[in-house]
Amino acid sequence: KEGVFMRACRVCLLLLLLAAGCGTLRRGSTGGADLTLTKEETDLAQALARYAQGLILEQEIGRSSAEALDEFTKAAELDPDRYELSARAAWIALQRNLPDRAIAVLEKSCKIHPDSVNAWLVLAAICQDAGRPDEAAKHYSRVIKLDKTCTFAWLSLARLHFEQKQDTRAIRVLRKAARDADSLPAVLAFCKTKG
Repeated sequence: KEGVFMRACRVCLLLLLLAAGCGTLRRGSTGGADLTLTKEETDLAQALARYAQGLILEQEIGRSSAEALDEFTKAAELDPDRYELSARAAWIALQRNLPDRAIAVLEKSCKIHPDSVNAWLVLAAICQDAGRPDEAAKHYSRVIKLDKTCTFAWLSLARLHFEQKQDTRAIRVLRKAARDADSLPAVLAFCKTKG
């Protein structure tokens, strides 16, 4: 019951805010100012609306609902400068067992953000979770080229090589990580777990 009551309160609050906002600009009250939005402003507003709708759908239907996925994907298309939107859509696609869709969304984001360590890390992790270790290794290597101190990328790459029974490559990665990564204790701890 409390969930239904809280949901009703949120809806009422949202309606009140919308009504208040709509009442603030009356016809002719702009003093001649041009209130026309640019395409970028319109796209951002639509992206925010799609993102908000995706959040609502996650609450109402479920975190990995097809409807939420569609809203987050549309938000990412409308505002490609925010790779986080693509990451959200990709994780849901992966949860829905749609790895090709997840990877396509993130590859598009990485083309827009070729120097973003975080965008490439998310793509690598999605590829790894999707069972595509070669692609994941390629993307983790890209992260390392962008930021050779990224301990997470070094250790993820080494872990992938160990999983593929490429111990010599993994050891080579760990030696470089010990020299370049920003967290030597994490690298040493990882090495200790591997023997």
